[in-house]
Order: sequence, then structure tokens, then C-alpha cells
Amino acid sequence: APTSEWVDVPALGTIQASSIVHIEFVGQRLKPPYVYAEIILDGTSTRLIHMVGHVDPEEAKTLAAPGARVQAVWSERRTGSLADIEYFELI
Repeated sequence: APTSEWVDVPALGTIQASSIVHIEFVGQRLKPPYVYAEIILDGTSTRLIHMVGHVDPEEAKTLAAPGARVQAVWSERRTGSLADIEYFELI
């Protein structure tokens, strides 16, 4: 359905799925391995894909599992885009 207004939501969410990226490709911000996750922010139903920071990729197999809680860590450089979130951290 079309939307016409902005709605504030918490910077907290739940991991639905995660993946450890091991393969290098053009445009990466980090050198592999690193963790990406599908996250649903509290109060929403839309999933977003973003990096989970400060977690060892090997430990992420259990720590960043479905149901794990995360919190957004904001970038110093705000652009009004998804890049405003530097990464999500496990809480």
C-alpha cells in the first residue's frame, strides 16, 4: 500500500536470518569475512539487510542466529539513507 508519511521506529530489532560473507566482490566496505543479517526493526514488518559489527564471524554462527536482538549504531556522516546506520550490534 502506498505510504505518505514518515514514522519513527526504535533502533532495535530482531535478526531473522544471517550470513557470513567470505567472498570478495567489487564495492565491499569491509574485507571478508563479515556478517550480514536480515533484520526486522521493532514496530515494523519490513525486513532490511545490514551488517552486524563487532562479532567474530565464527561466533556469529550462534550469536547472530534468528531471534537475536540488535541495535543500530549510527554513522557520524548522515545522508538520509540506510548508510546512516554504520552497523547493527548484538545486544
